[in-house]
Amino acid sequence: MDLKMKFALACLGMLTIYSLPLFSLIVGAMYVFYLNRKKVSA
Repeated sequence: MDLKMKFALACLGMLTIYSLPLFSLIVGAMYVFYLNRKKVSA
């Protein structure tokens, strides 16, 4: 395993760790928006 491969894996791991909270935040916001829209239309 060369250094470049290790660096790419480390970057990918950090990206995954940082994108998970962001992804859950976006999903949560979309869910709240969907619930509010449903409440308004009902």
